[in-house]
Amino acid sequence: TTSGTASSCEILSGTPKEQCITDAARGLKDPSLCAGLKITTDALDYRNNCYTLVAIDTNKTVTCLEINFTEVRDSCINVVSSNNLLEGGCLLISDITLKETCLSAVATGLKNSAICEKITTKATHDECIKNSAVAAGNSSAACDPIIDATTRDACYSDLSILLTDKTICDKIVTQSEKNECVVSIATALNDWQYCLKVSSSRPDIEQDCLTTIAGKTGSTKPCESIPDQTNKGLCYAKAGLTSSDFDLCSSVPLKQVKDQNDAHLARDTCWNYM
Repeated sequence: TTSGTASSCEILSGTPKEQCITDAARGLKDPSLCAGLKITTDALDYRNNCYTLVAIDTNKTVTCLEINFTEVRDSCINVVSSNNLLEGGCLLISDITLKETCLSAVATGLKNSAICEKITTKATHDECIKNSAVAAGNSSAACDPIIDATTRDACYSDLSILLTDKTICDKIVTQSEKNECVVSIATALNDWQYCLKVSSSRPDIEQDCLTTIAGKTGSTKPCESIPDQTNKGLCYAKAGLTSSDFDLCSSVPLKQVKDQNDAHLARDTCWNYM
């Protein structure tokens, strides 16, 4: 029985006794046993720790309400509510920041961005919508309510990559974010033409994208769009290695210039990497 288990701890004293009662409370899932605990050390408040452990074990936020320190009580409610996706539990938290963190975790877990509307802090609200939208695999419209442009773009990017959807990627405004999205989608689809959507100010990223696809597919078609002769040669080499066409370098087009070394640079680079 509960009393029998608790009474077995009576032969002990001090912290061993309080730990024994805590273990009994957890084993019996009986938070009432925590009420009589009184010892607080530098490391542990046995009463509040007991309530916290039983609350987590039983998934009951109501047990957290017995804790007499606000910070510890809030932490207990947050853990139980986040773990069990209890929106109502989050609302019992006194600290605004922790309450909103809890609501965001629940919204993401339930894939329900409507819960995010209970969050007033803009940054947390936006991050909540982004995470819940991506978790749900929603359309890009789910990202539209996000206020901050950077977070909204990150939402579009994560969602487009998840769904392999170029149309969502195209909605991104921040160029660096869009470049990353374009490369992810292009390489996932082996769509070398989509690499050309990379900003003209970052030819290095575009060329890496084209070379990656050539290396994956064994096709030299992506290489034809690379102007830099060294990178063009590398691209052809990767395509040749993938297709096991070790004579492919001989087909690398020569650059139309008078200097023969420069004219053969792409072809020579290809042979060098083969």
